[in-house]
Order: sequence, then C-alpha cells, then structure tokens
Amino acid sequence: MITQSRTVPAPALGPRDRAMYHGAVWLFIIAEAMIFVTLFGFRFVYLYGPRPDTLDYGIGLAVGIGLLLSAIPVAIGQKAMKNDNSRTLVLSNVIAALIGLGMTVVVFIDWFSLPFSAHQNFGGLYVITTAYHVVHMLIGVVILFATASSTARGKWHKNNYWTVRAGALFWYFVVLMWVGVYIVLYVL
Repeated sequence: MITQSRTVPAPALGPRDRAMYHGAVWLFIIAEAMIFVTLFGFRFVYLYGPRPDTLDYGIGLAVGIGLLLSAIPVAIGQKAMKNDNSRTLVLSNVIAALIGLGMTVVVFIDWFSLPFSAHQNFGGLYVITTAYHVVHMLIGVVILFATASSTARGKWHKNNYWTVRAGALFWYFVVLMWVGVYIVLYVL
C-alpha cells in the first residue's frame, strides 16, 4: 500500500520567536561576512600589488550581473508571499536558483581556464576566495530550491514564511559578497 505524505503548514510564529529567528539569521550572515572581509584583507595586507593583467574581467562581471539579476525574482517572490501568492514565490525561487547554478558553472569554467597558477600568491587567494563564494552560492541554491519545494507543498503561508525570508536574506548576502569579490579581486 502506497501512502502519500502531506505537509502540514507550519504554525505562525509569535513576535518574540520571529525576532529570535531573524536575529539568528543576521548573526550568521554577519559571521560569514567577517570571513569574506578577512579574505579581502589578505589581498591588501599580504598580496598588495598588481593583479595579473591576464585576469578575465568579463567572467567576473558576467557572474556579478547574473547574480544581481537573480536577486530580482527573489524580491518578487518575497512580495508575492506577503500577498499569499505562493505560486509566484515558487517560480521566482526556482528561476533565481537556476541562475545561481548557471553562475556557479561560469566560475567553474573560469577556474579551468585561469591564465595564472593557483600556486602563485594572487592565484591562490583568487581560487580560495571564489571557492568560498561558490560554496555559499551552492548553499543558497539548495535553500532556494528547498523553500520553493516546501512552499509548493503548502508548508509556508503569508502569516508564517520566516524560513523563506531567511533564505532570501542569505541569497542577497551571496549576491552582495560577489560584488565585494569583484571589487577586491578584479578592480582594486
């Protein structure tokens, strides 16, 4: 006999619980941002000097534009969820996650076509920093797909979608950190 599982909607959180969860998400984002700031600091303290002339600015810019564009459907989904339009949220998160996967592939392609060695000072920092960001991109993609899936099954609704909101905040963090990566590694 095959049984179907049914997702039970999550109960609405009280103001105190919602504040606690949101505070925890912000603390996590701040802690992760400090790791990126540390990596950025290495660029200026230990590796100050010119970056390789052969660095492909187009790839970094393409990833940045793609990630910035992916923030648009996430924002549309958040607004839709406030209006109890879960279908739009599901579609928006899936679109953003697919864009994120595409940008991850672009970074992988970049790694295999680097015009400098990862064993050189700048090359090592470049690979470590972009790899750390890719890990966050992949986590963000999983979160976007997971929140889309659970929303489609009816778990979240307009009175309780804090997990969906937390996932969106994390994705905005991923987008913002790539802007930092681009500025530190490609521009300065």
